[in-house]
Amino acid sequence: MKSILLATTVLALTGCASVVPGTALLASRMDPLTADPADIAAFPILPEGIGLLADESVLVLSGVRQSDGISHAETFILSPWQGGYRIDPEDYERFRDQQVRLINWSEEVGLDGSLGITLAPCLIGRGPDADARYSVDVILRQGGARLPLLKDAPLKDIIEAFGEMSQCPGG
Repeated sequence: MKSILLATTVLALTGCASVVPGTALLASRMDPLTADPADIAAFPILPEGIGLLADESVLVLSGVRQSDGISHAETFILSPWQGGYRIDPEDYERFRDQQVRLINWSEEVGLDGSLGITLAPCLIGRGPDADARYSVDVILRQGGARLPLLKDAPLKDIIEAFGEMSQCPGG
């Protein structure tokens, strides 16, 4: 399993110019089949007027067997943690079970797989200013430092790409 997508899919869709190369390189070296789920956390730094939808920000660990195209994915809701988001500790066992399944596939017939984090933005009040920007930090190992993955990316590109964002509950 060589593919890892840790660019916070929804928020990072158009933030390519804002990607911090060193952090992206570290993330690309992380093996999703052996990574401890307690190691991975995302810290979105959002402008005023943007929030995140609870229960829609997720981490997905998936794989496709090379021999027959059969796929299996497990989705894990991200829980608030120290100002960011990570897999709920109650889901660690299920995450590790998925890792074992995908390791077995990779040893038997080969595997194409990915680990992706998707953060789902929503509007608070009238939403952000037209020139609003956002950043995303990540932690890639337990006890590790927060590292910038996206820095000062234009939020307008995301809004244009996804069309209308829903209002945050209570927002």
